[in-house]
Amino acid sequence: LVRRNSKSRMDLVAHCQIAYFTRFSRNHIWN
Repeated sequence: LVRRNSKSRMDLVAHCQIAYFTRFSRNHIWN
């Protein structure tokens, strides 16, 4: 359970970082 939780949390953080980076890139390109 601990390992799965850690992996899930890491995946979630990575997903948030990717989403933020994509959003920032899109805004930069559009602007």
